[in-house]
Amino acid sequence: MRARHLAAVAITALGWNGGALLGQGTQRDSTTRRVTGFVVARYVEDGTRSIYGAQRLGPVMVLGGLLRNTRTDVTTTVLGVGRMSRSHGSVGLSTFVAGAESSEGRSLRLYMLPSARLGVVAANATVTAYQPLGSSDAVAQAAVNSLTLAVRVTPRAKVGLATIADLAEARDARASAGPYAAVRVPGGVASVEWMTWHHRARREVRWGFSGSY
Repeated sequence: MRARHLAAVAITALGWNGGALLGQGTQRDSTTRRVTGFVVARYVEDGTRSIYGAQRLGPVMVLGGLLRNTRTDVTTTVLGVGRMSRSHGSVGLSTFVAGAESSEGRSLRLYMLPSARLGVVAANATVTAYQPLGSSDAVAQAAVNSLTLAVRVTPRAKVGLATIADLAEARDARASAGPYAAVRVPGGVASVEWMTWHHRARREVRWGFSGSY
C-alpha cells in the first residue's frame, strides 16, 4: 500500500504540473523537431554522479543509465524503454519505464519528464518513482528531482529557481530549493542548481549537462 502511495505521489506531481510543464529531456527545441537521441549528465557535490542516454529505435526510445554514489559506494545500472510525445507545440512529455540493478538489489523505475514554454518562461521537471523488487534492502521512493522555472535573459542563457522533493518509506519527506542558471554551450546546455534552502535535506550544488540530436 505504501509503495502504491509513493507511485501516486509521482503521478500526481506530474498531473498537477501538466498544464504548465512539458517533457524536459534536453532543454533544447525538441518540441519543434523530432529528437532521435539525448544524453543527460549530473554531478552533485555530495558525490552522486549520473549519466543517462537514449536512442530512438522505431516507435520507442531505448534508455540506458549509470549512477554512482561515492558516499554510499553504490553503483546502479538502468535499462528501459519509453516514448517522447508532444502537444500544442510548446508542451511535451517523455515517459520511461526501466529496470535497475545495484548492490542494494533490483528495482523497477518510472521516469516522467514534463516541460513547457510560454514566451521567455520555461518550466522543466523530472518526476520519478522507484519500487524495489524481490528481497532488496532498498525502500520505495518517489521524487521530483528537479523542477525548474526559468526566464530566458539572453538568447543563450536563462536564470530562475530549482526545487527538489522526495518521499520514501519510513522516512519524512525532504525538500530543497535555490537559484538555477543554464547556458547553451557547444553540444547542449550546461546548468547549475544551488540548493540554499533545505528541509531535512543537504545544502548542495548540482551541476548538469544535457544535449540532443
